[in-house]
Amino acid sequence: MAGIGFSLRRLTRQDNLSGILRAYGHAVFSSTGPWLATVLSLGSISLFGIKMTDPATLQSFRLIVIYNFALSLIAAGPVMMVTTRQIADLVFAKRVDECASLFLGSVLLLTIIDLPIVLGLYVFYAEFDPLTTAMACINFFLVSGVWIASVFLSTLKAYSRVTLAFFAGLVIGAGAALLAVSDFGTAGLLAGFSLGITVTLYVLIGELYAEYPVGRGSYLLIFTAFKNHWILGLNGFIYNIALWMDKFVMWFFAPEREMHSSGLISYPDYDSAMFIAYLTVVPGMSLFLVIIETGFFERYHRYYQDMLNHGTLKTIQRNQHSLISNLNAGMRNMIVLQGSLTVLFVFGAVKMFELVQTDFTQLFMFRFGVIGSFFQCMLMFSTVMLSYFDLQRITLTLMTILTVLNTVLTIVSINAGYAYYGLGYMAAAGITFLISYVVLALFIQNLPYNSFVRYNKAIT
Repeated sequence: MAGIGFSLRRLTRQDNLSGILRAYGHAVFSSTGPWLATVLSLGSISLFGIKMTDPATLQSFRLIVIYNFALSLIAAGPVMMVTTRQIADLVFAKRVDECASLFLGSVLLLTIIDLPIVLGLYVFYAEFDPLTTAMACINFFLVSGVWIASVFLSTLKAYSRVTLAFFAGLVIGAGAALLAVSDFGTAGLLAGFSLGITVTLYVLIGELYAEYPVGRGSYLLIFTAFKNHWILGLNGFIYNIALWMDKFVMWFFAPEREMHSSGLISYPDYDSAMFIAYLTVVPGMSLFLVIIETGFFERYHRYYQDMLNHGTLKTIQRNQHSLISNLNAGMRNMIVLQGSLTVLFVFGAVKMFELVQTDFTQLFMFRFGVIGSFFQCMLMFSTVMLSYFDLQRITLTLMTILTVLNTVLTIVSINAGYAYYGLGYMAAAGITFLISYVVLALFIQNLPYNSFVRYNKAIT
């Protein structure tokens, strides 16, 4: 995301408060747009919809959206990772006119992947009425489209339109859903919500084609990219599995889980607590996008540029020390900002729950989720930095560790009792972050040797 990050960073240098607020405001939607818009839409519809329809209708709607969000993200993970790498390769090779074709190819591939999931889940398994089933399927494909479109945000300079796309989709989706619920029930909620997603998707597609008109390039480019970067694809799949594994375990093993009349299983209290907890990392994600990643990229680029230009050992070591200083400062800033917010939300959770009238049975889950989200944000910091050095197998190992720990420790927390729900996710994210930090520190400490010998493909 460093591309759009540079544009946003320029706003912070306008020497006025307005520029800083605009930069971080746009960064919120650029870094977490699909997820943030979905959570806010669900919250708005649930808050106002309770006065317009029965709880069962809202529950069915939330359940379908959560399943679509989770399964579409897992299915899209491999395509998103490989597409991101291919975009970078096209930008480096000055072949950006192929980005539009790459987008269509990625959407085509993801549709092929999604089709059996959608048919299996909604047509052959879940028991909804025909109209609700149709709306659920359409919503699944639309959400998948937004995942792919969001990958291309890093190449777009029109950050204000990106923000407008998500904000307009949020407002239109929530409004249309509430208007349609009285006549069409769950299907109406899904139709209105999907209308908002459609608005967001088409604005993003319009910006993509305005930035990169259709030129040369094959729609099959993404299939070729998968052959070259299959480990990246596996990274994307395992990472998203890891993020959802604690929810899946709670759905199937927690005694308090609920079986919906459609046959779908969920644990609404746990899901709600975790989704709210995830919102607390939005400031940290914005800081990472606007300041941390852009500063790191400049020093990263200088290091390799001097190395390719036959810089002296002294120059290379100076650039290495600059990288280390930047990483230390970036991690310190993330810990100070996000850590402070984490402490605030953990100790202020009771007051917050009273204010928004949330069920206090979710309190411990929320607190564990907030701390876990902090560790997950820091883990993202480490893995993104490792990805810059193309350490695909190392990041894959880290994601596998996170998946295994999240599964095992969540099962342990269930056996420990209700008061420990969420502790497994928190511990898994914390342990994996510590491992990733050690790996990153050791790699950067020996960067010249790693660059010239250990990870030099000309030698290995």
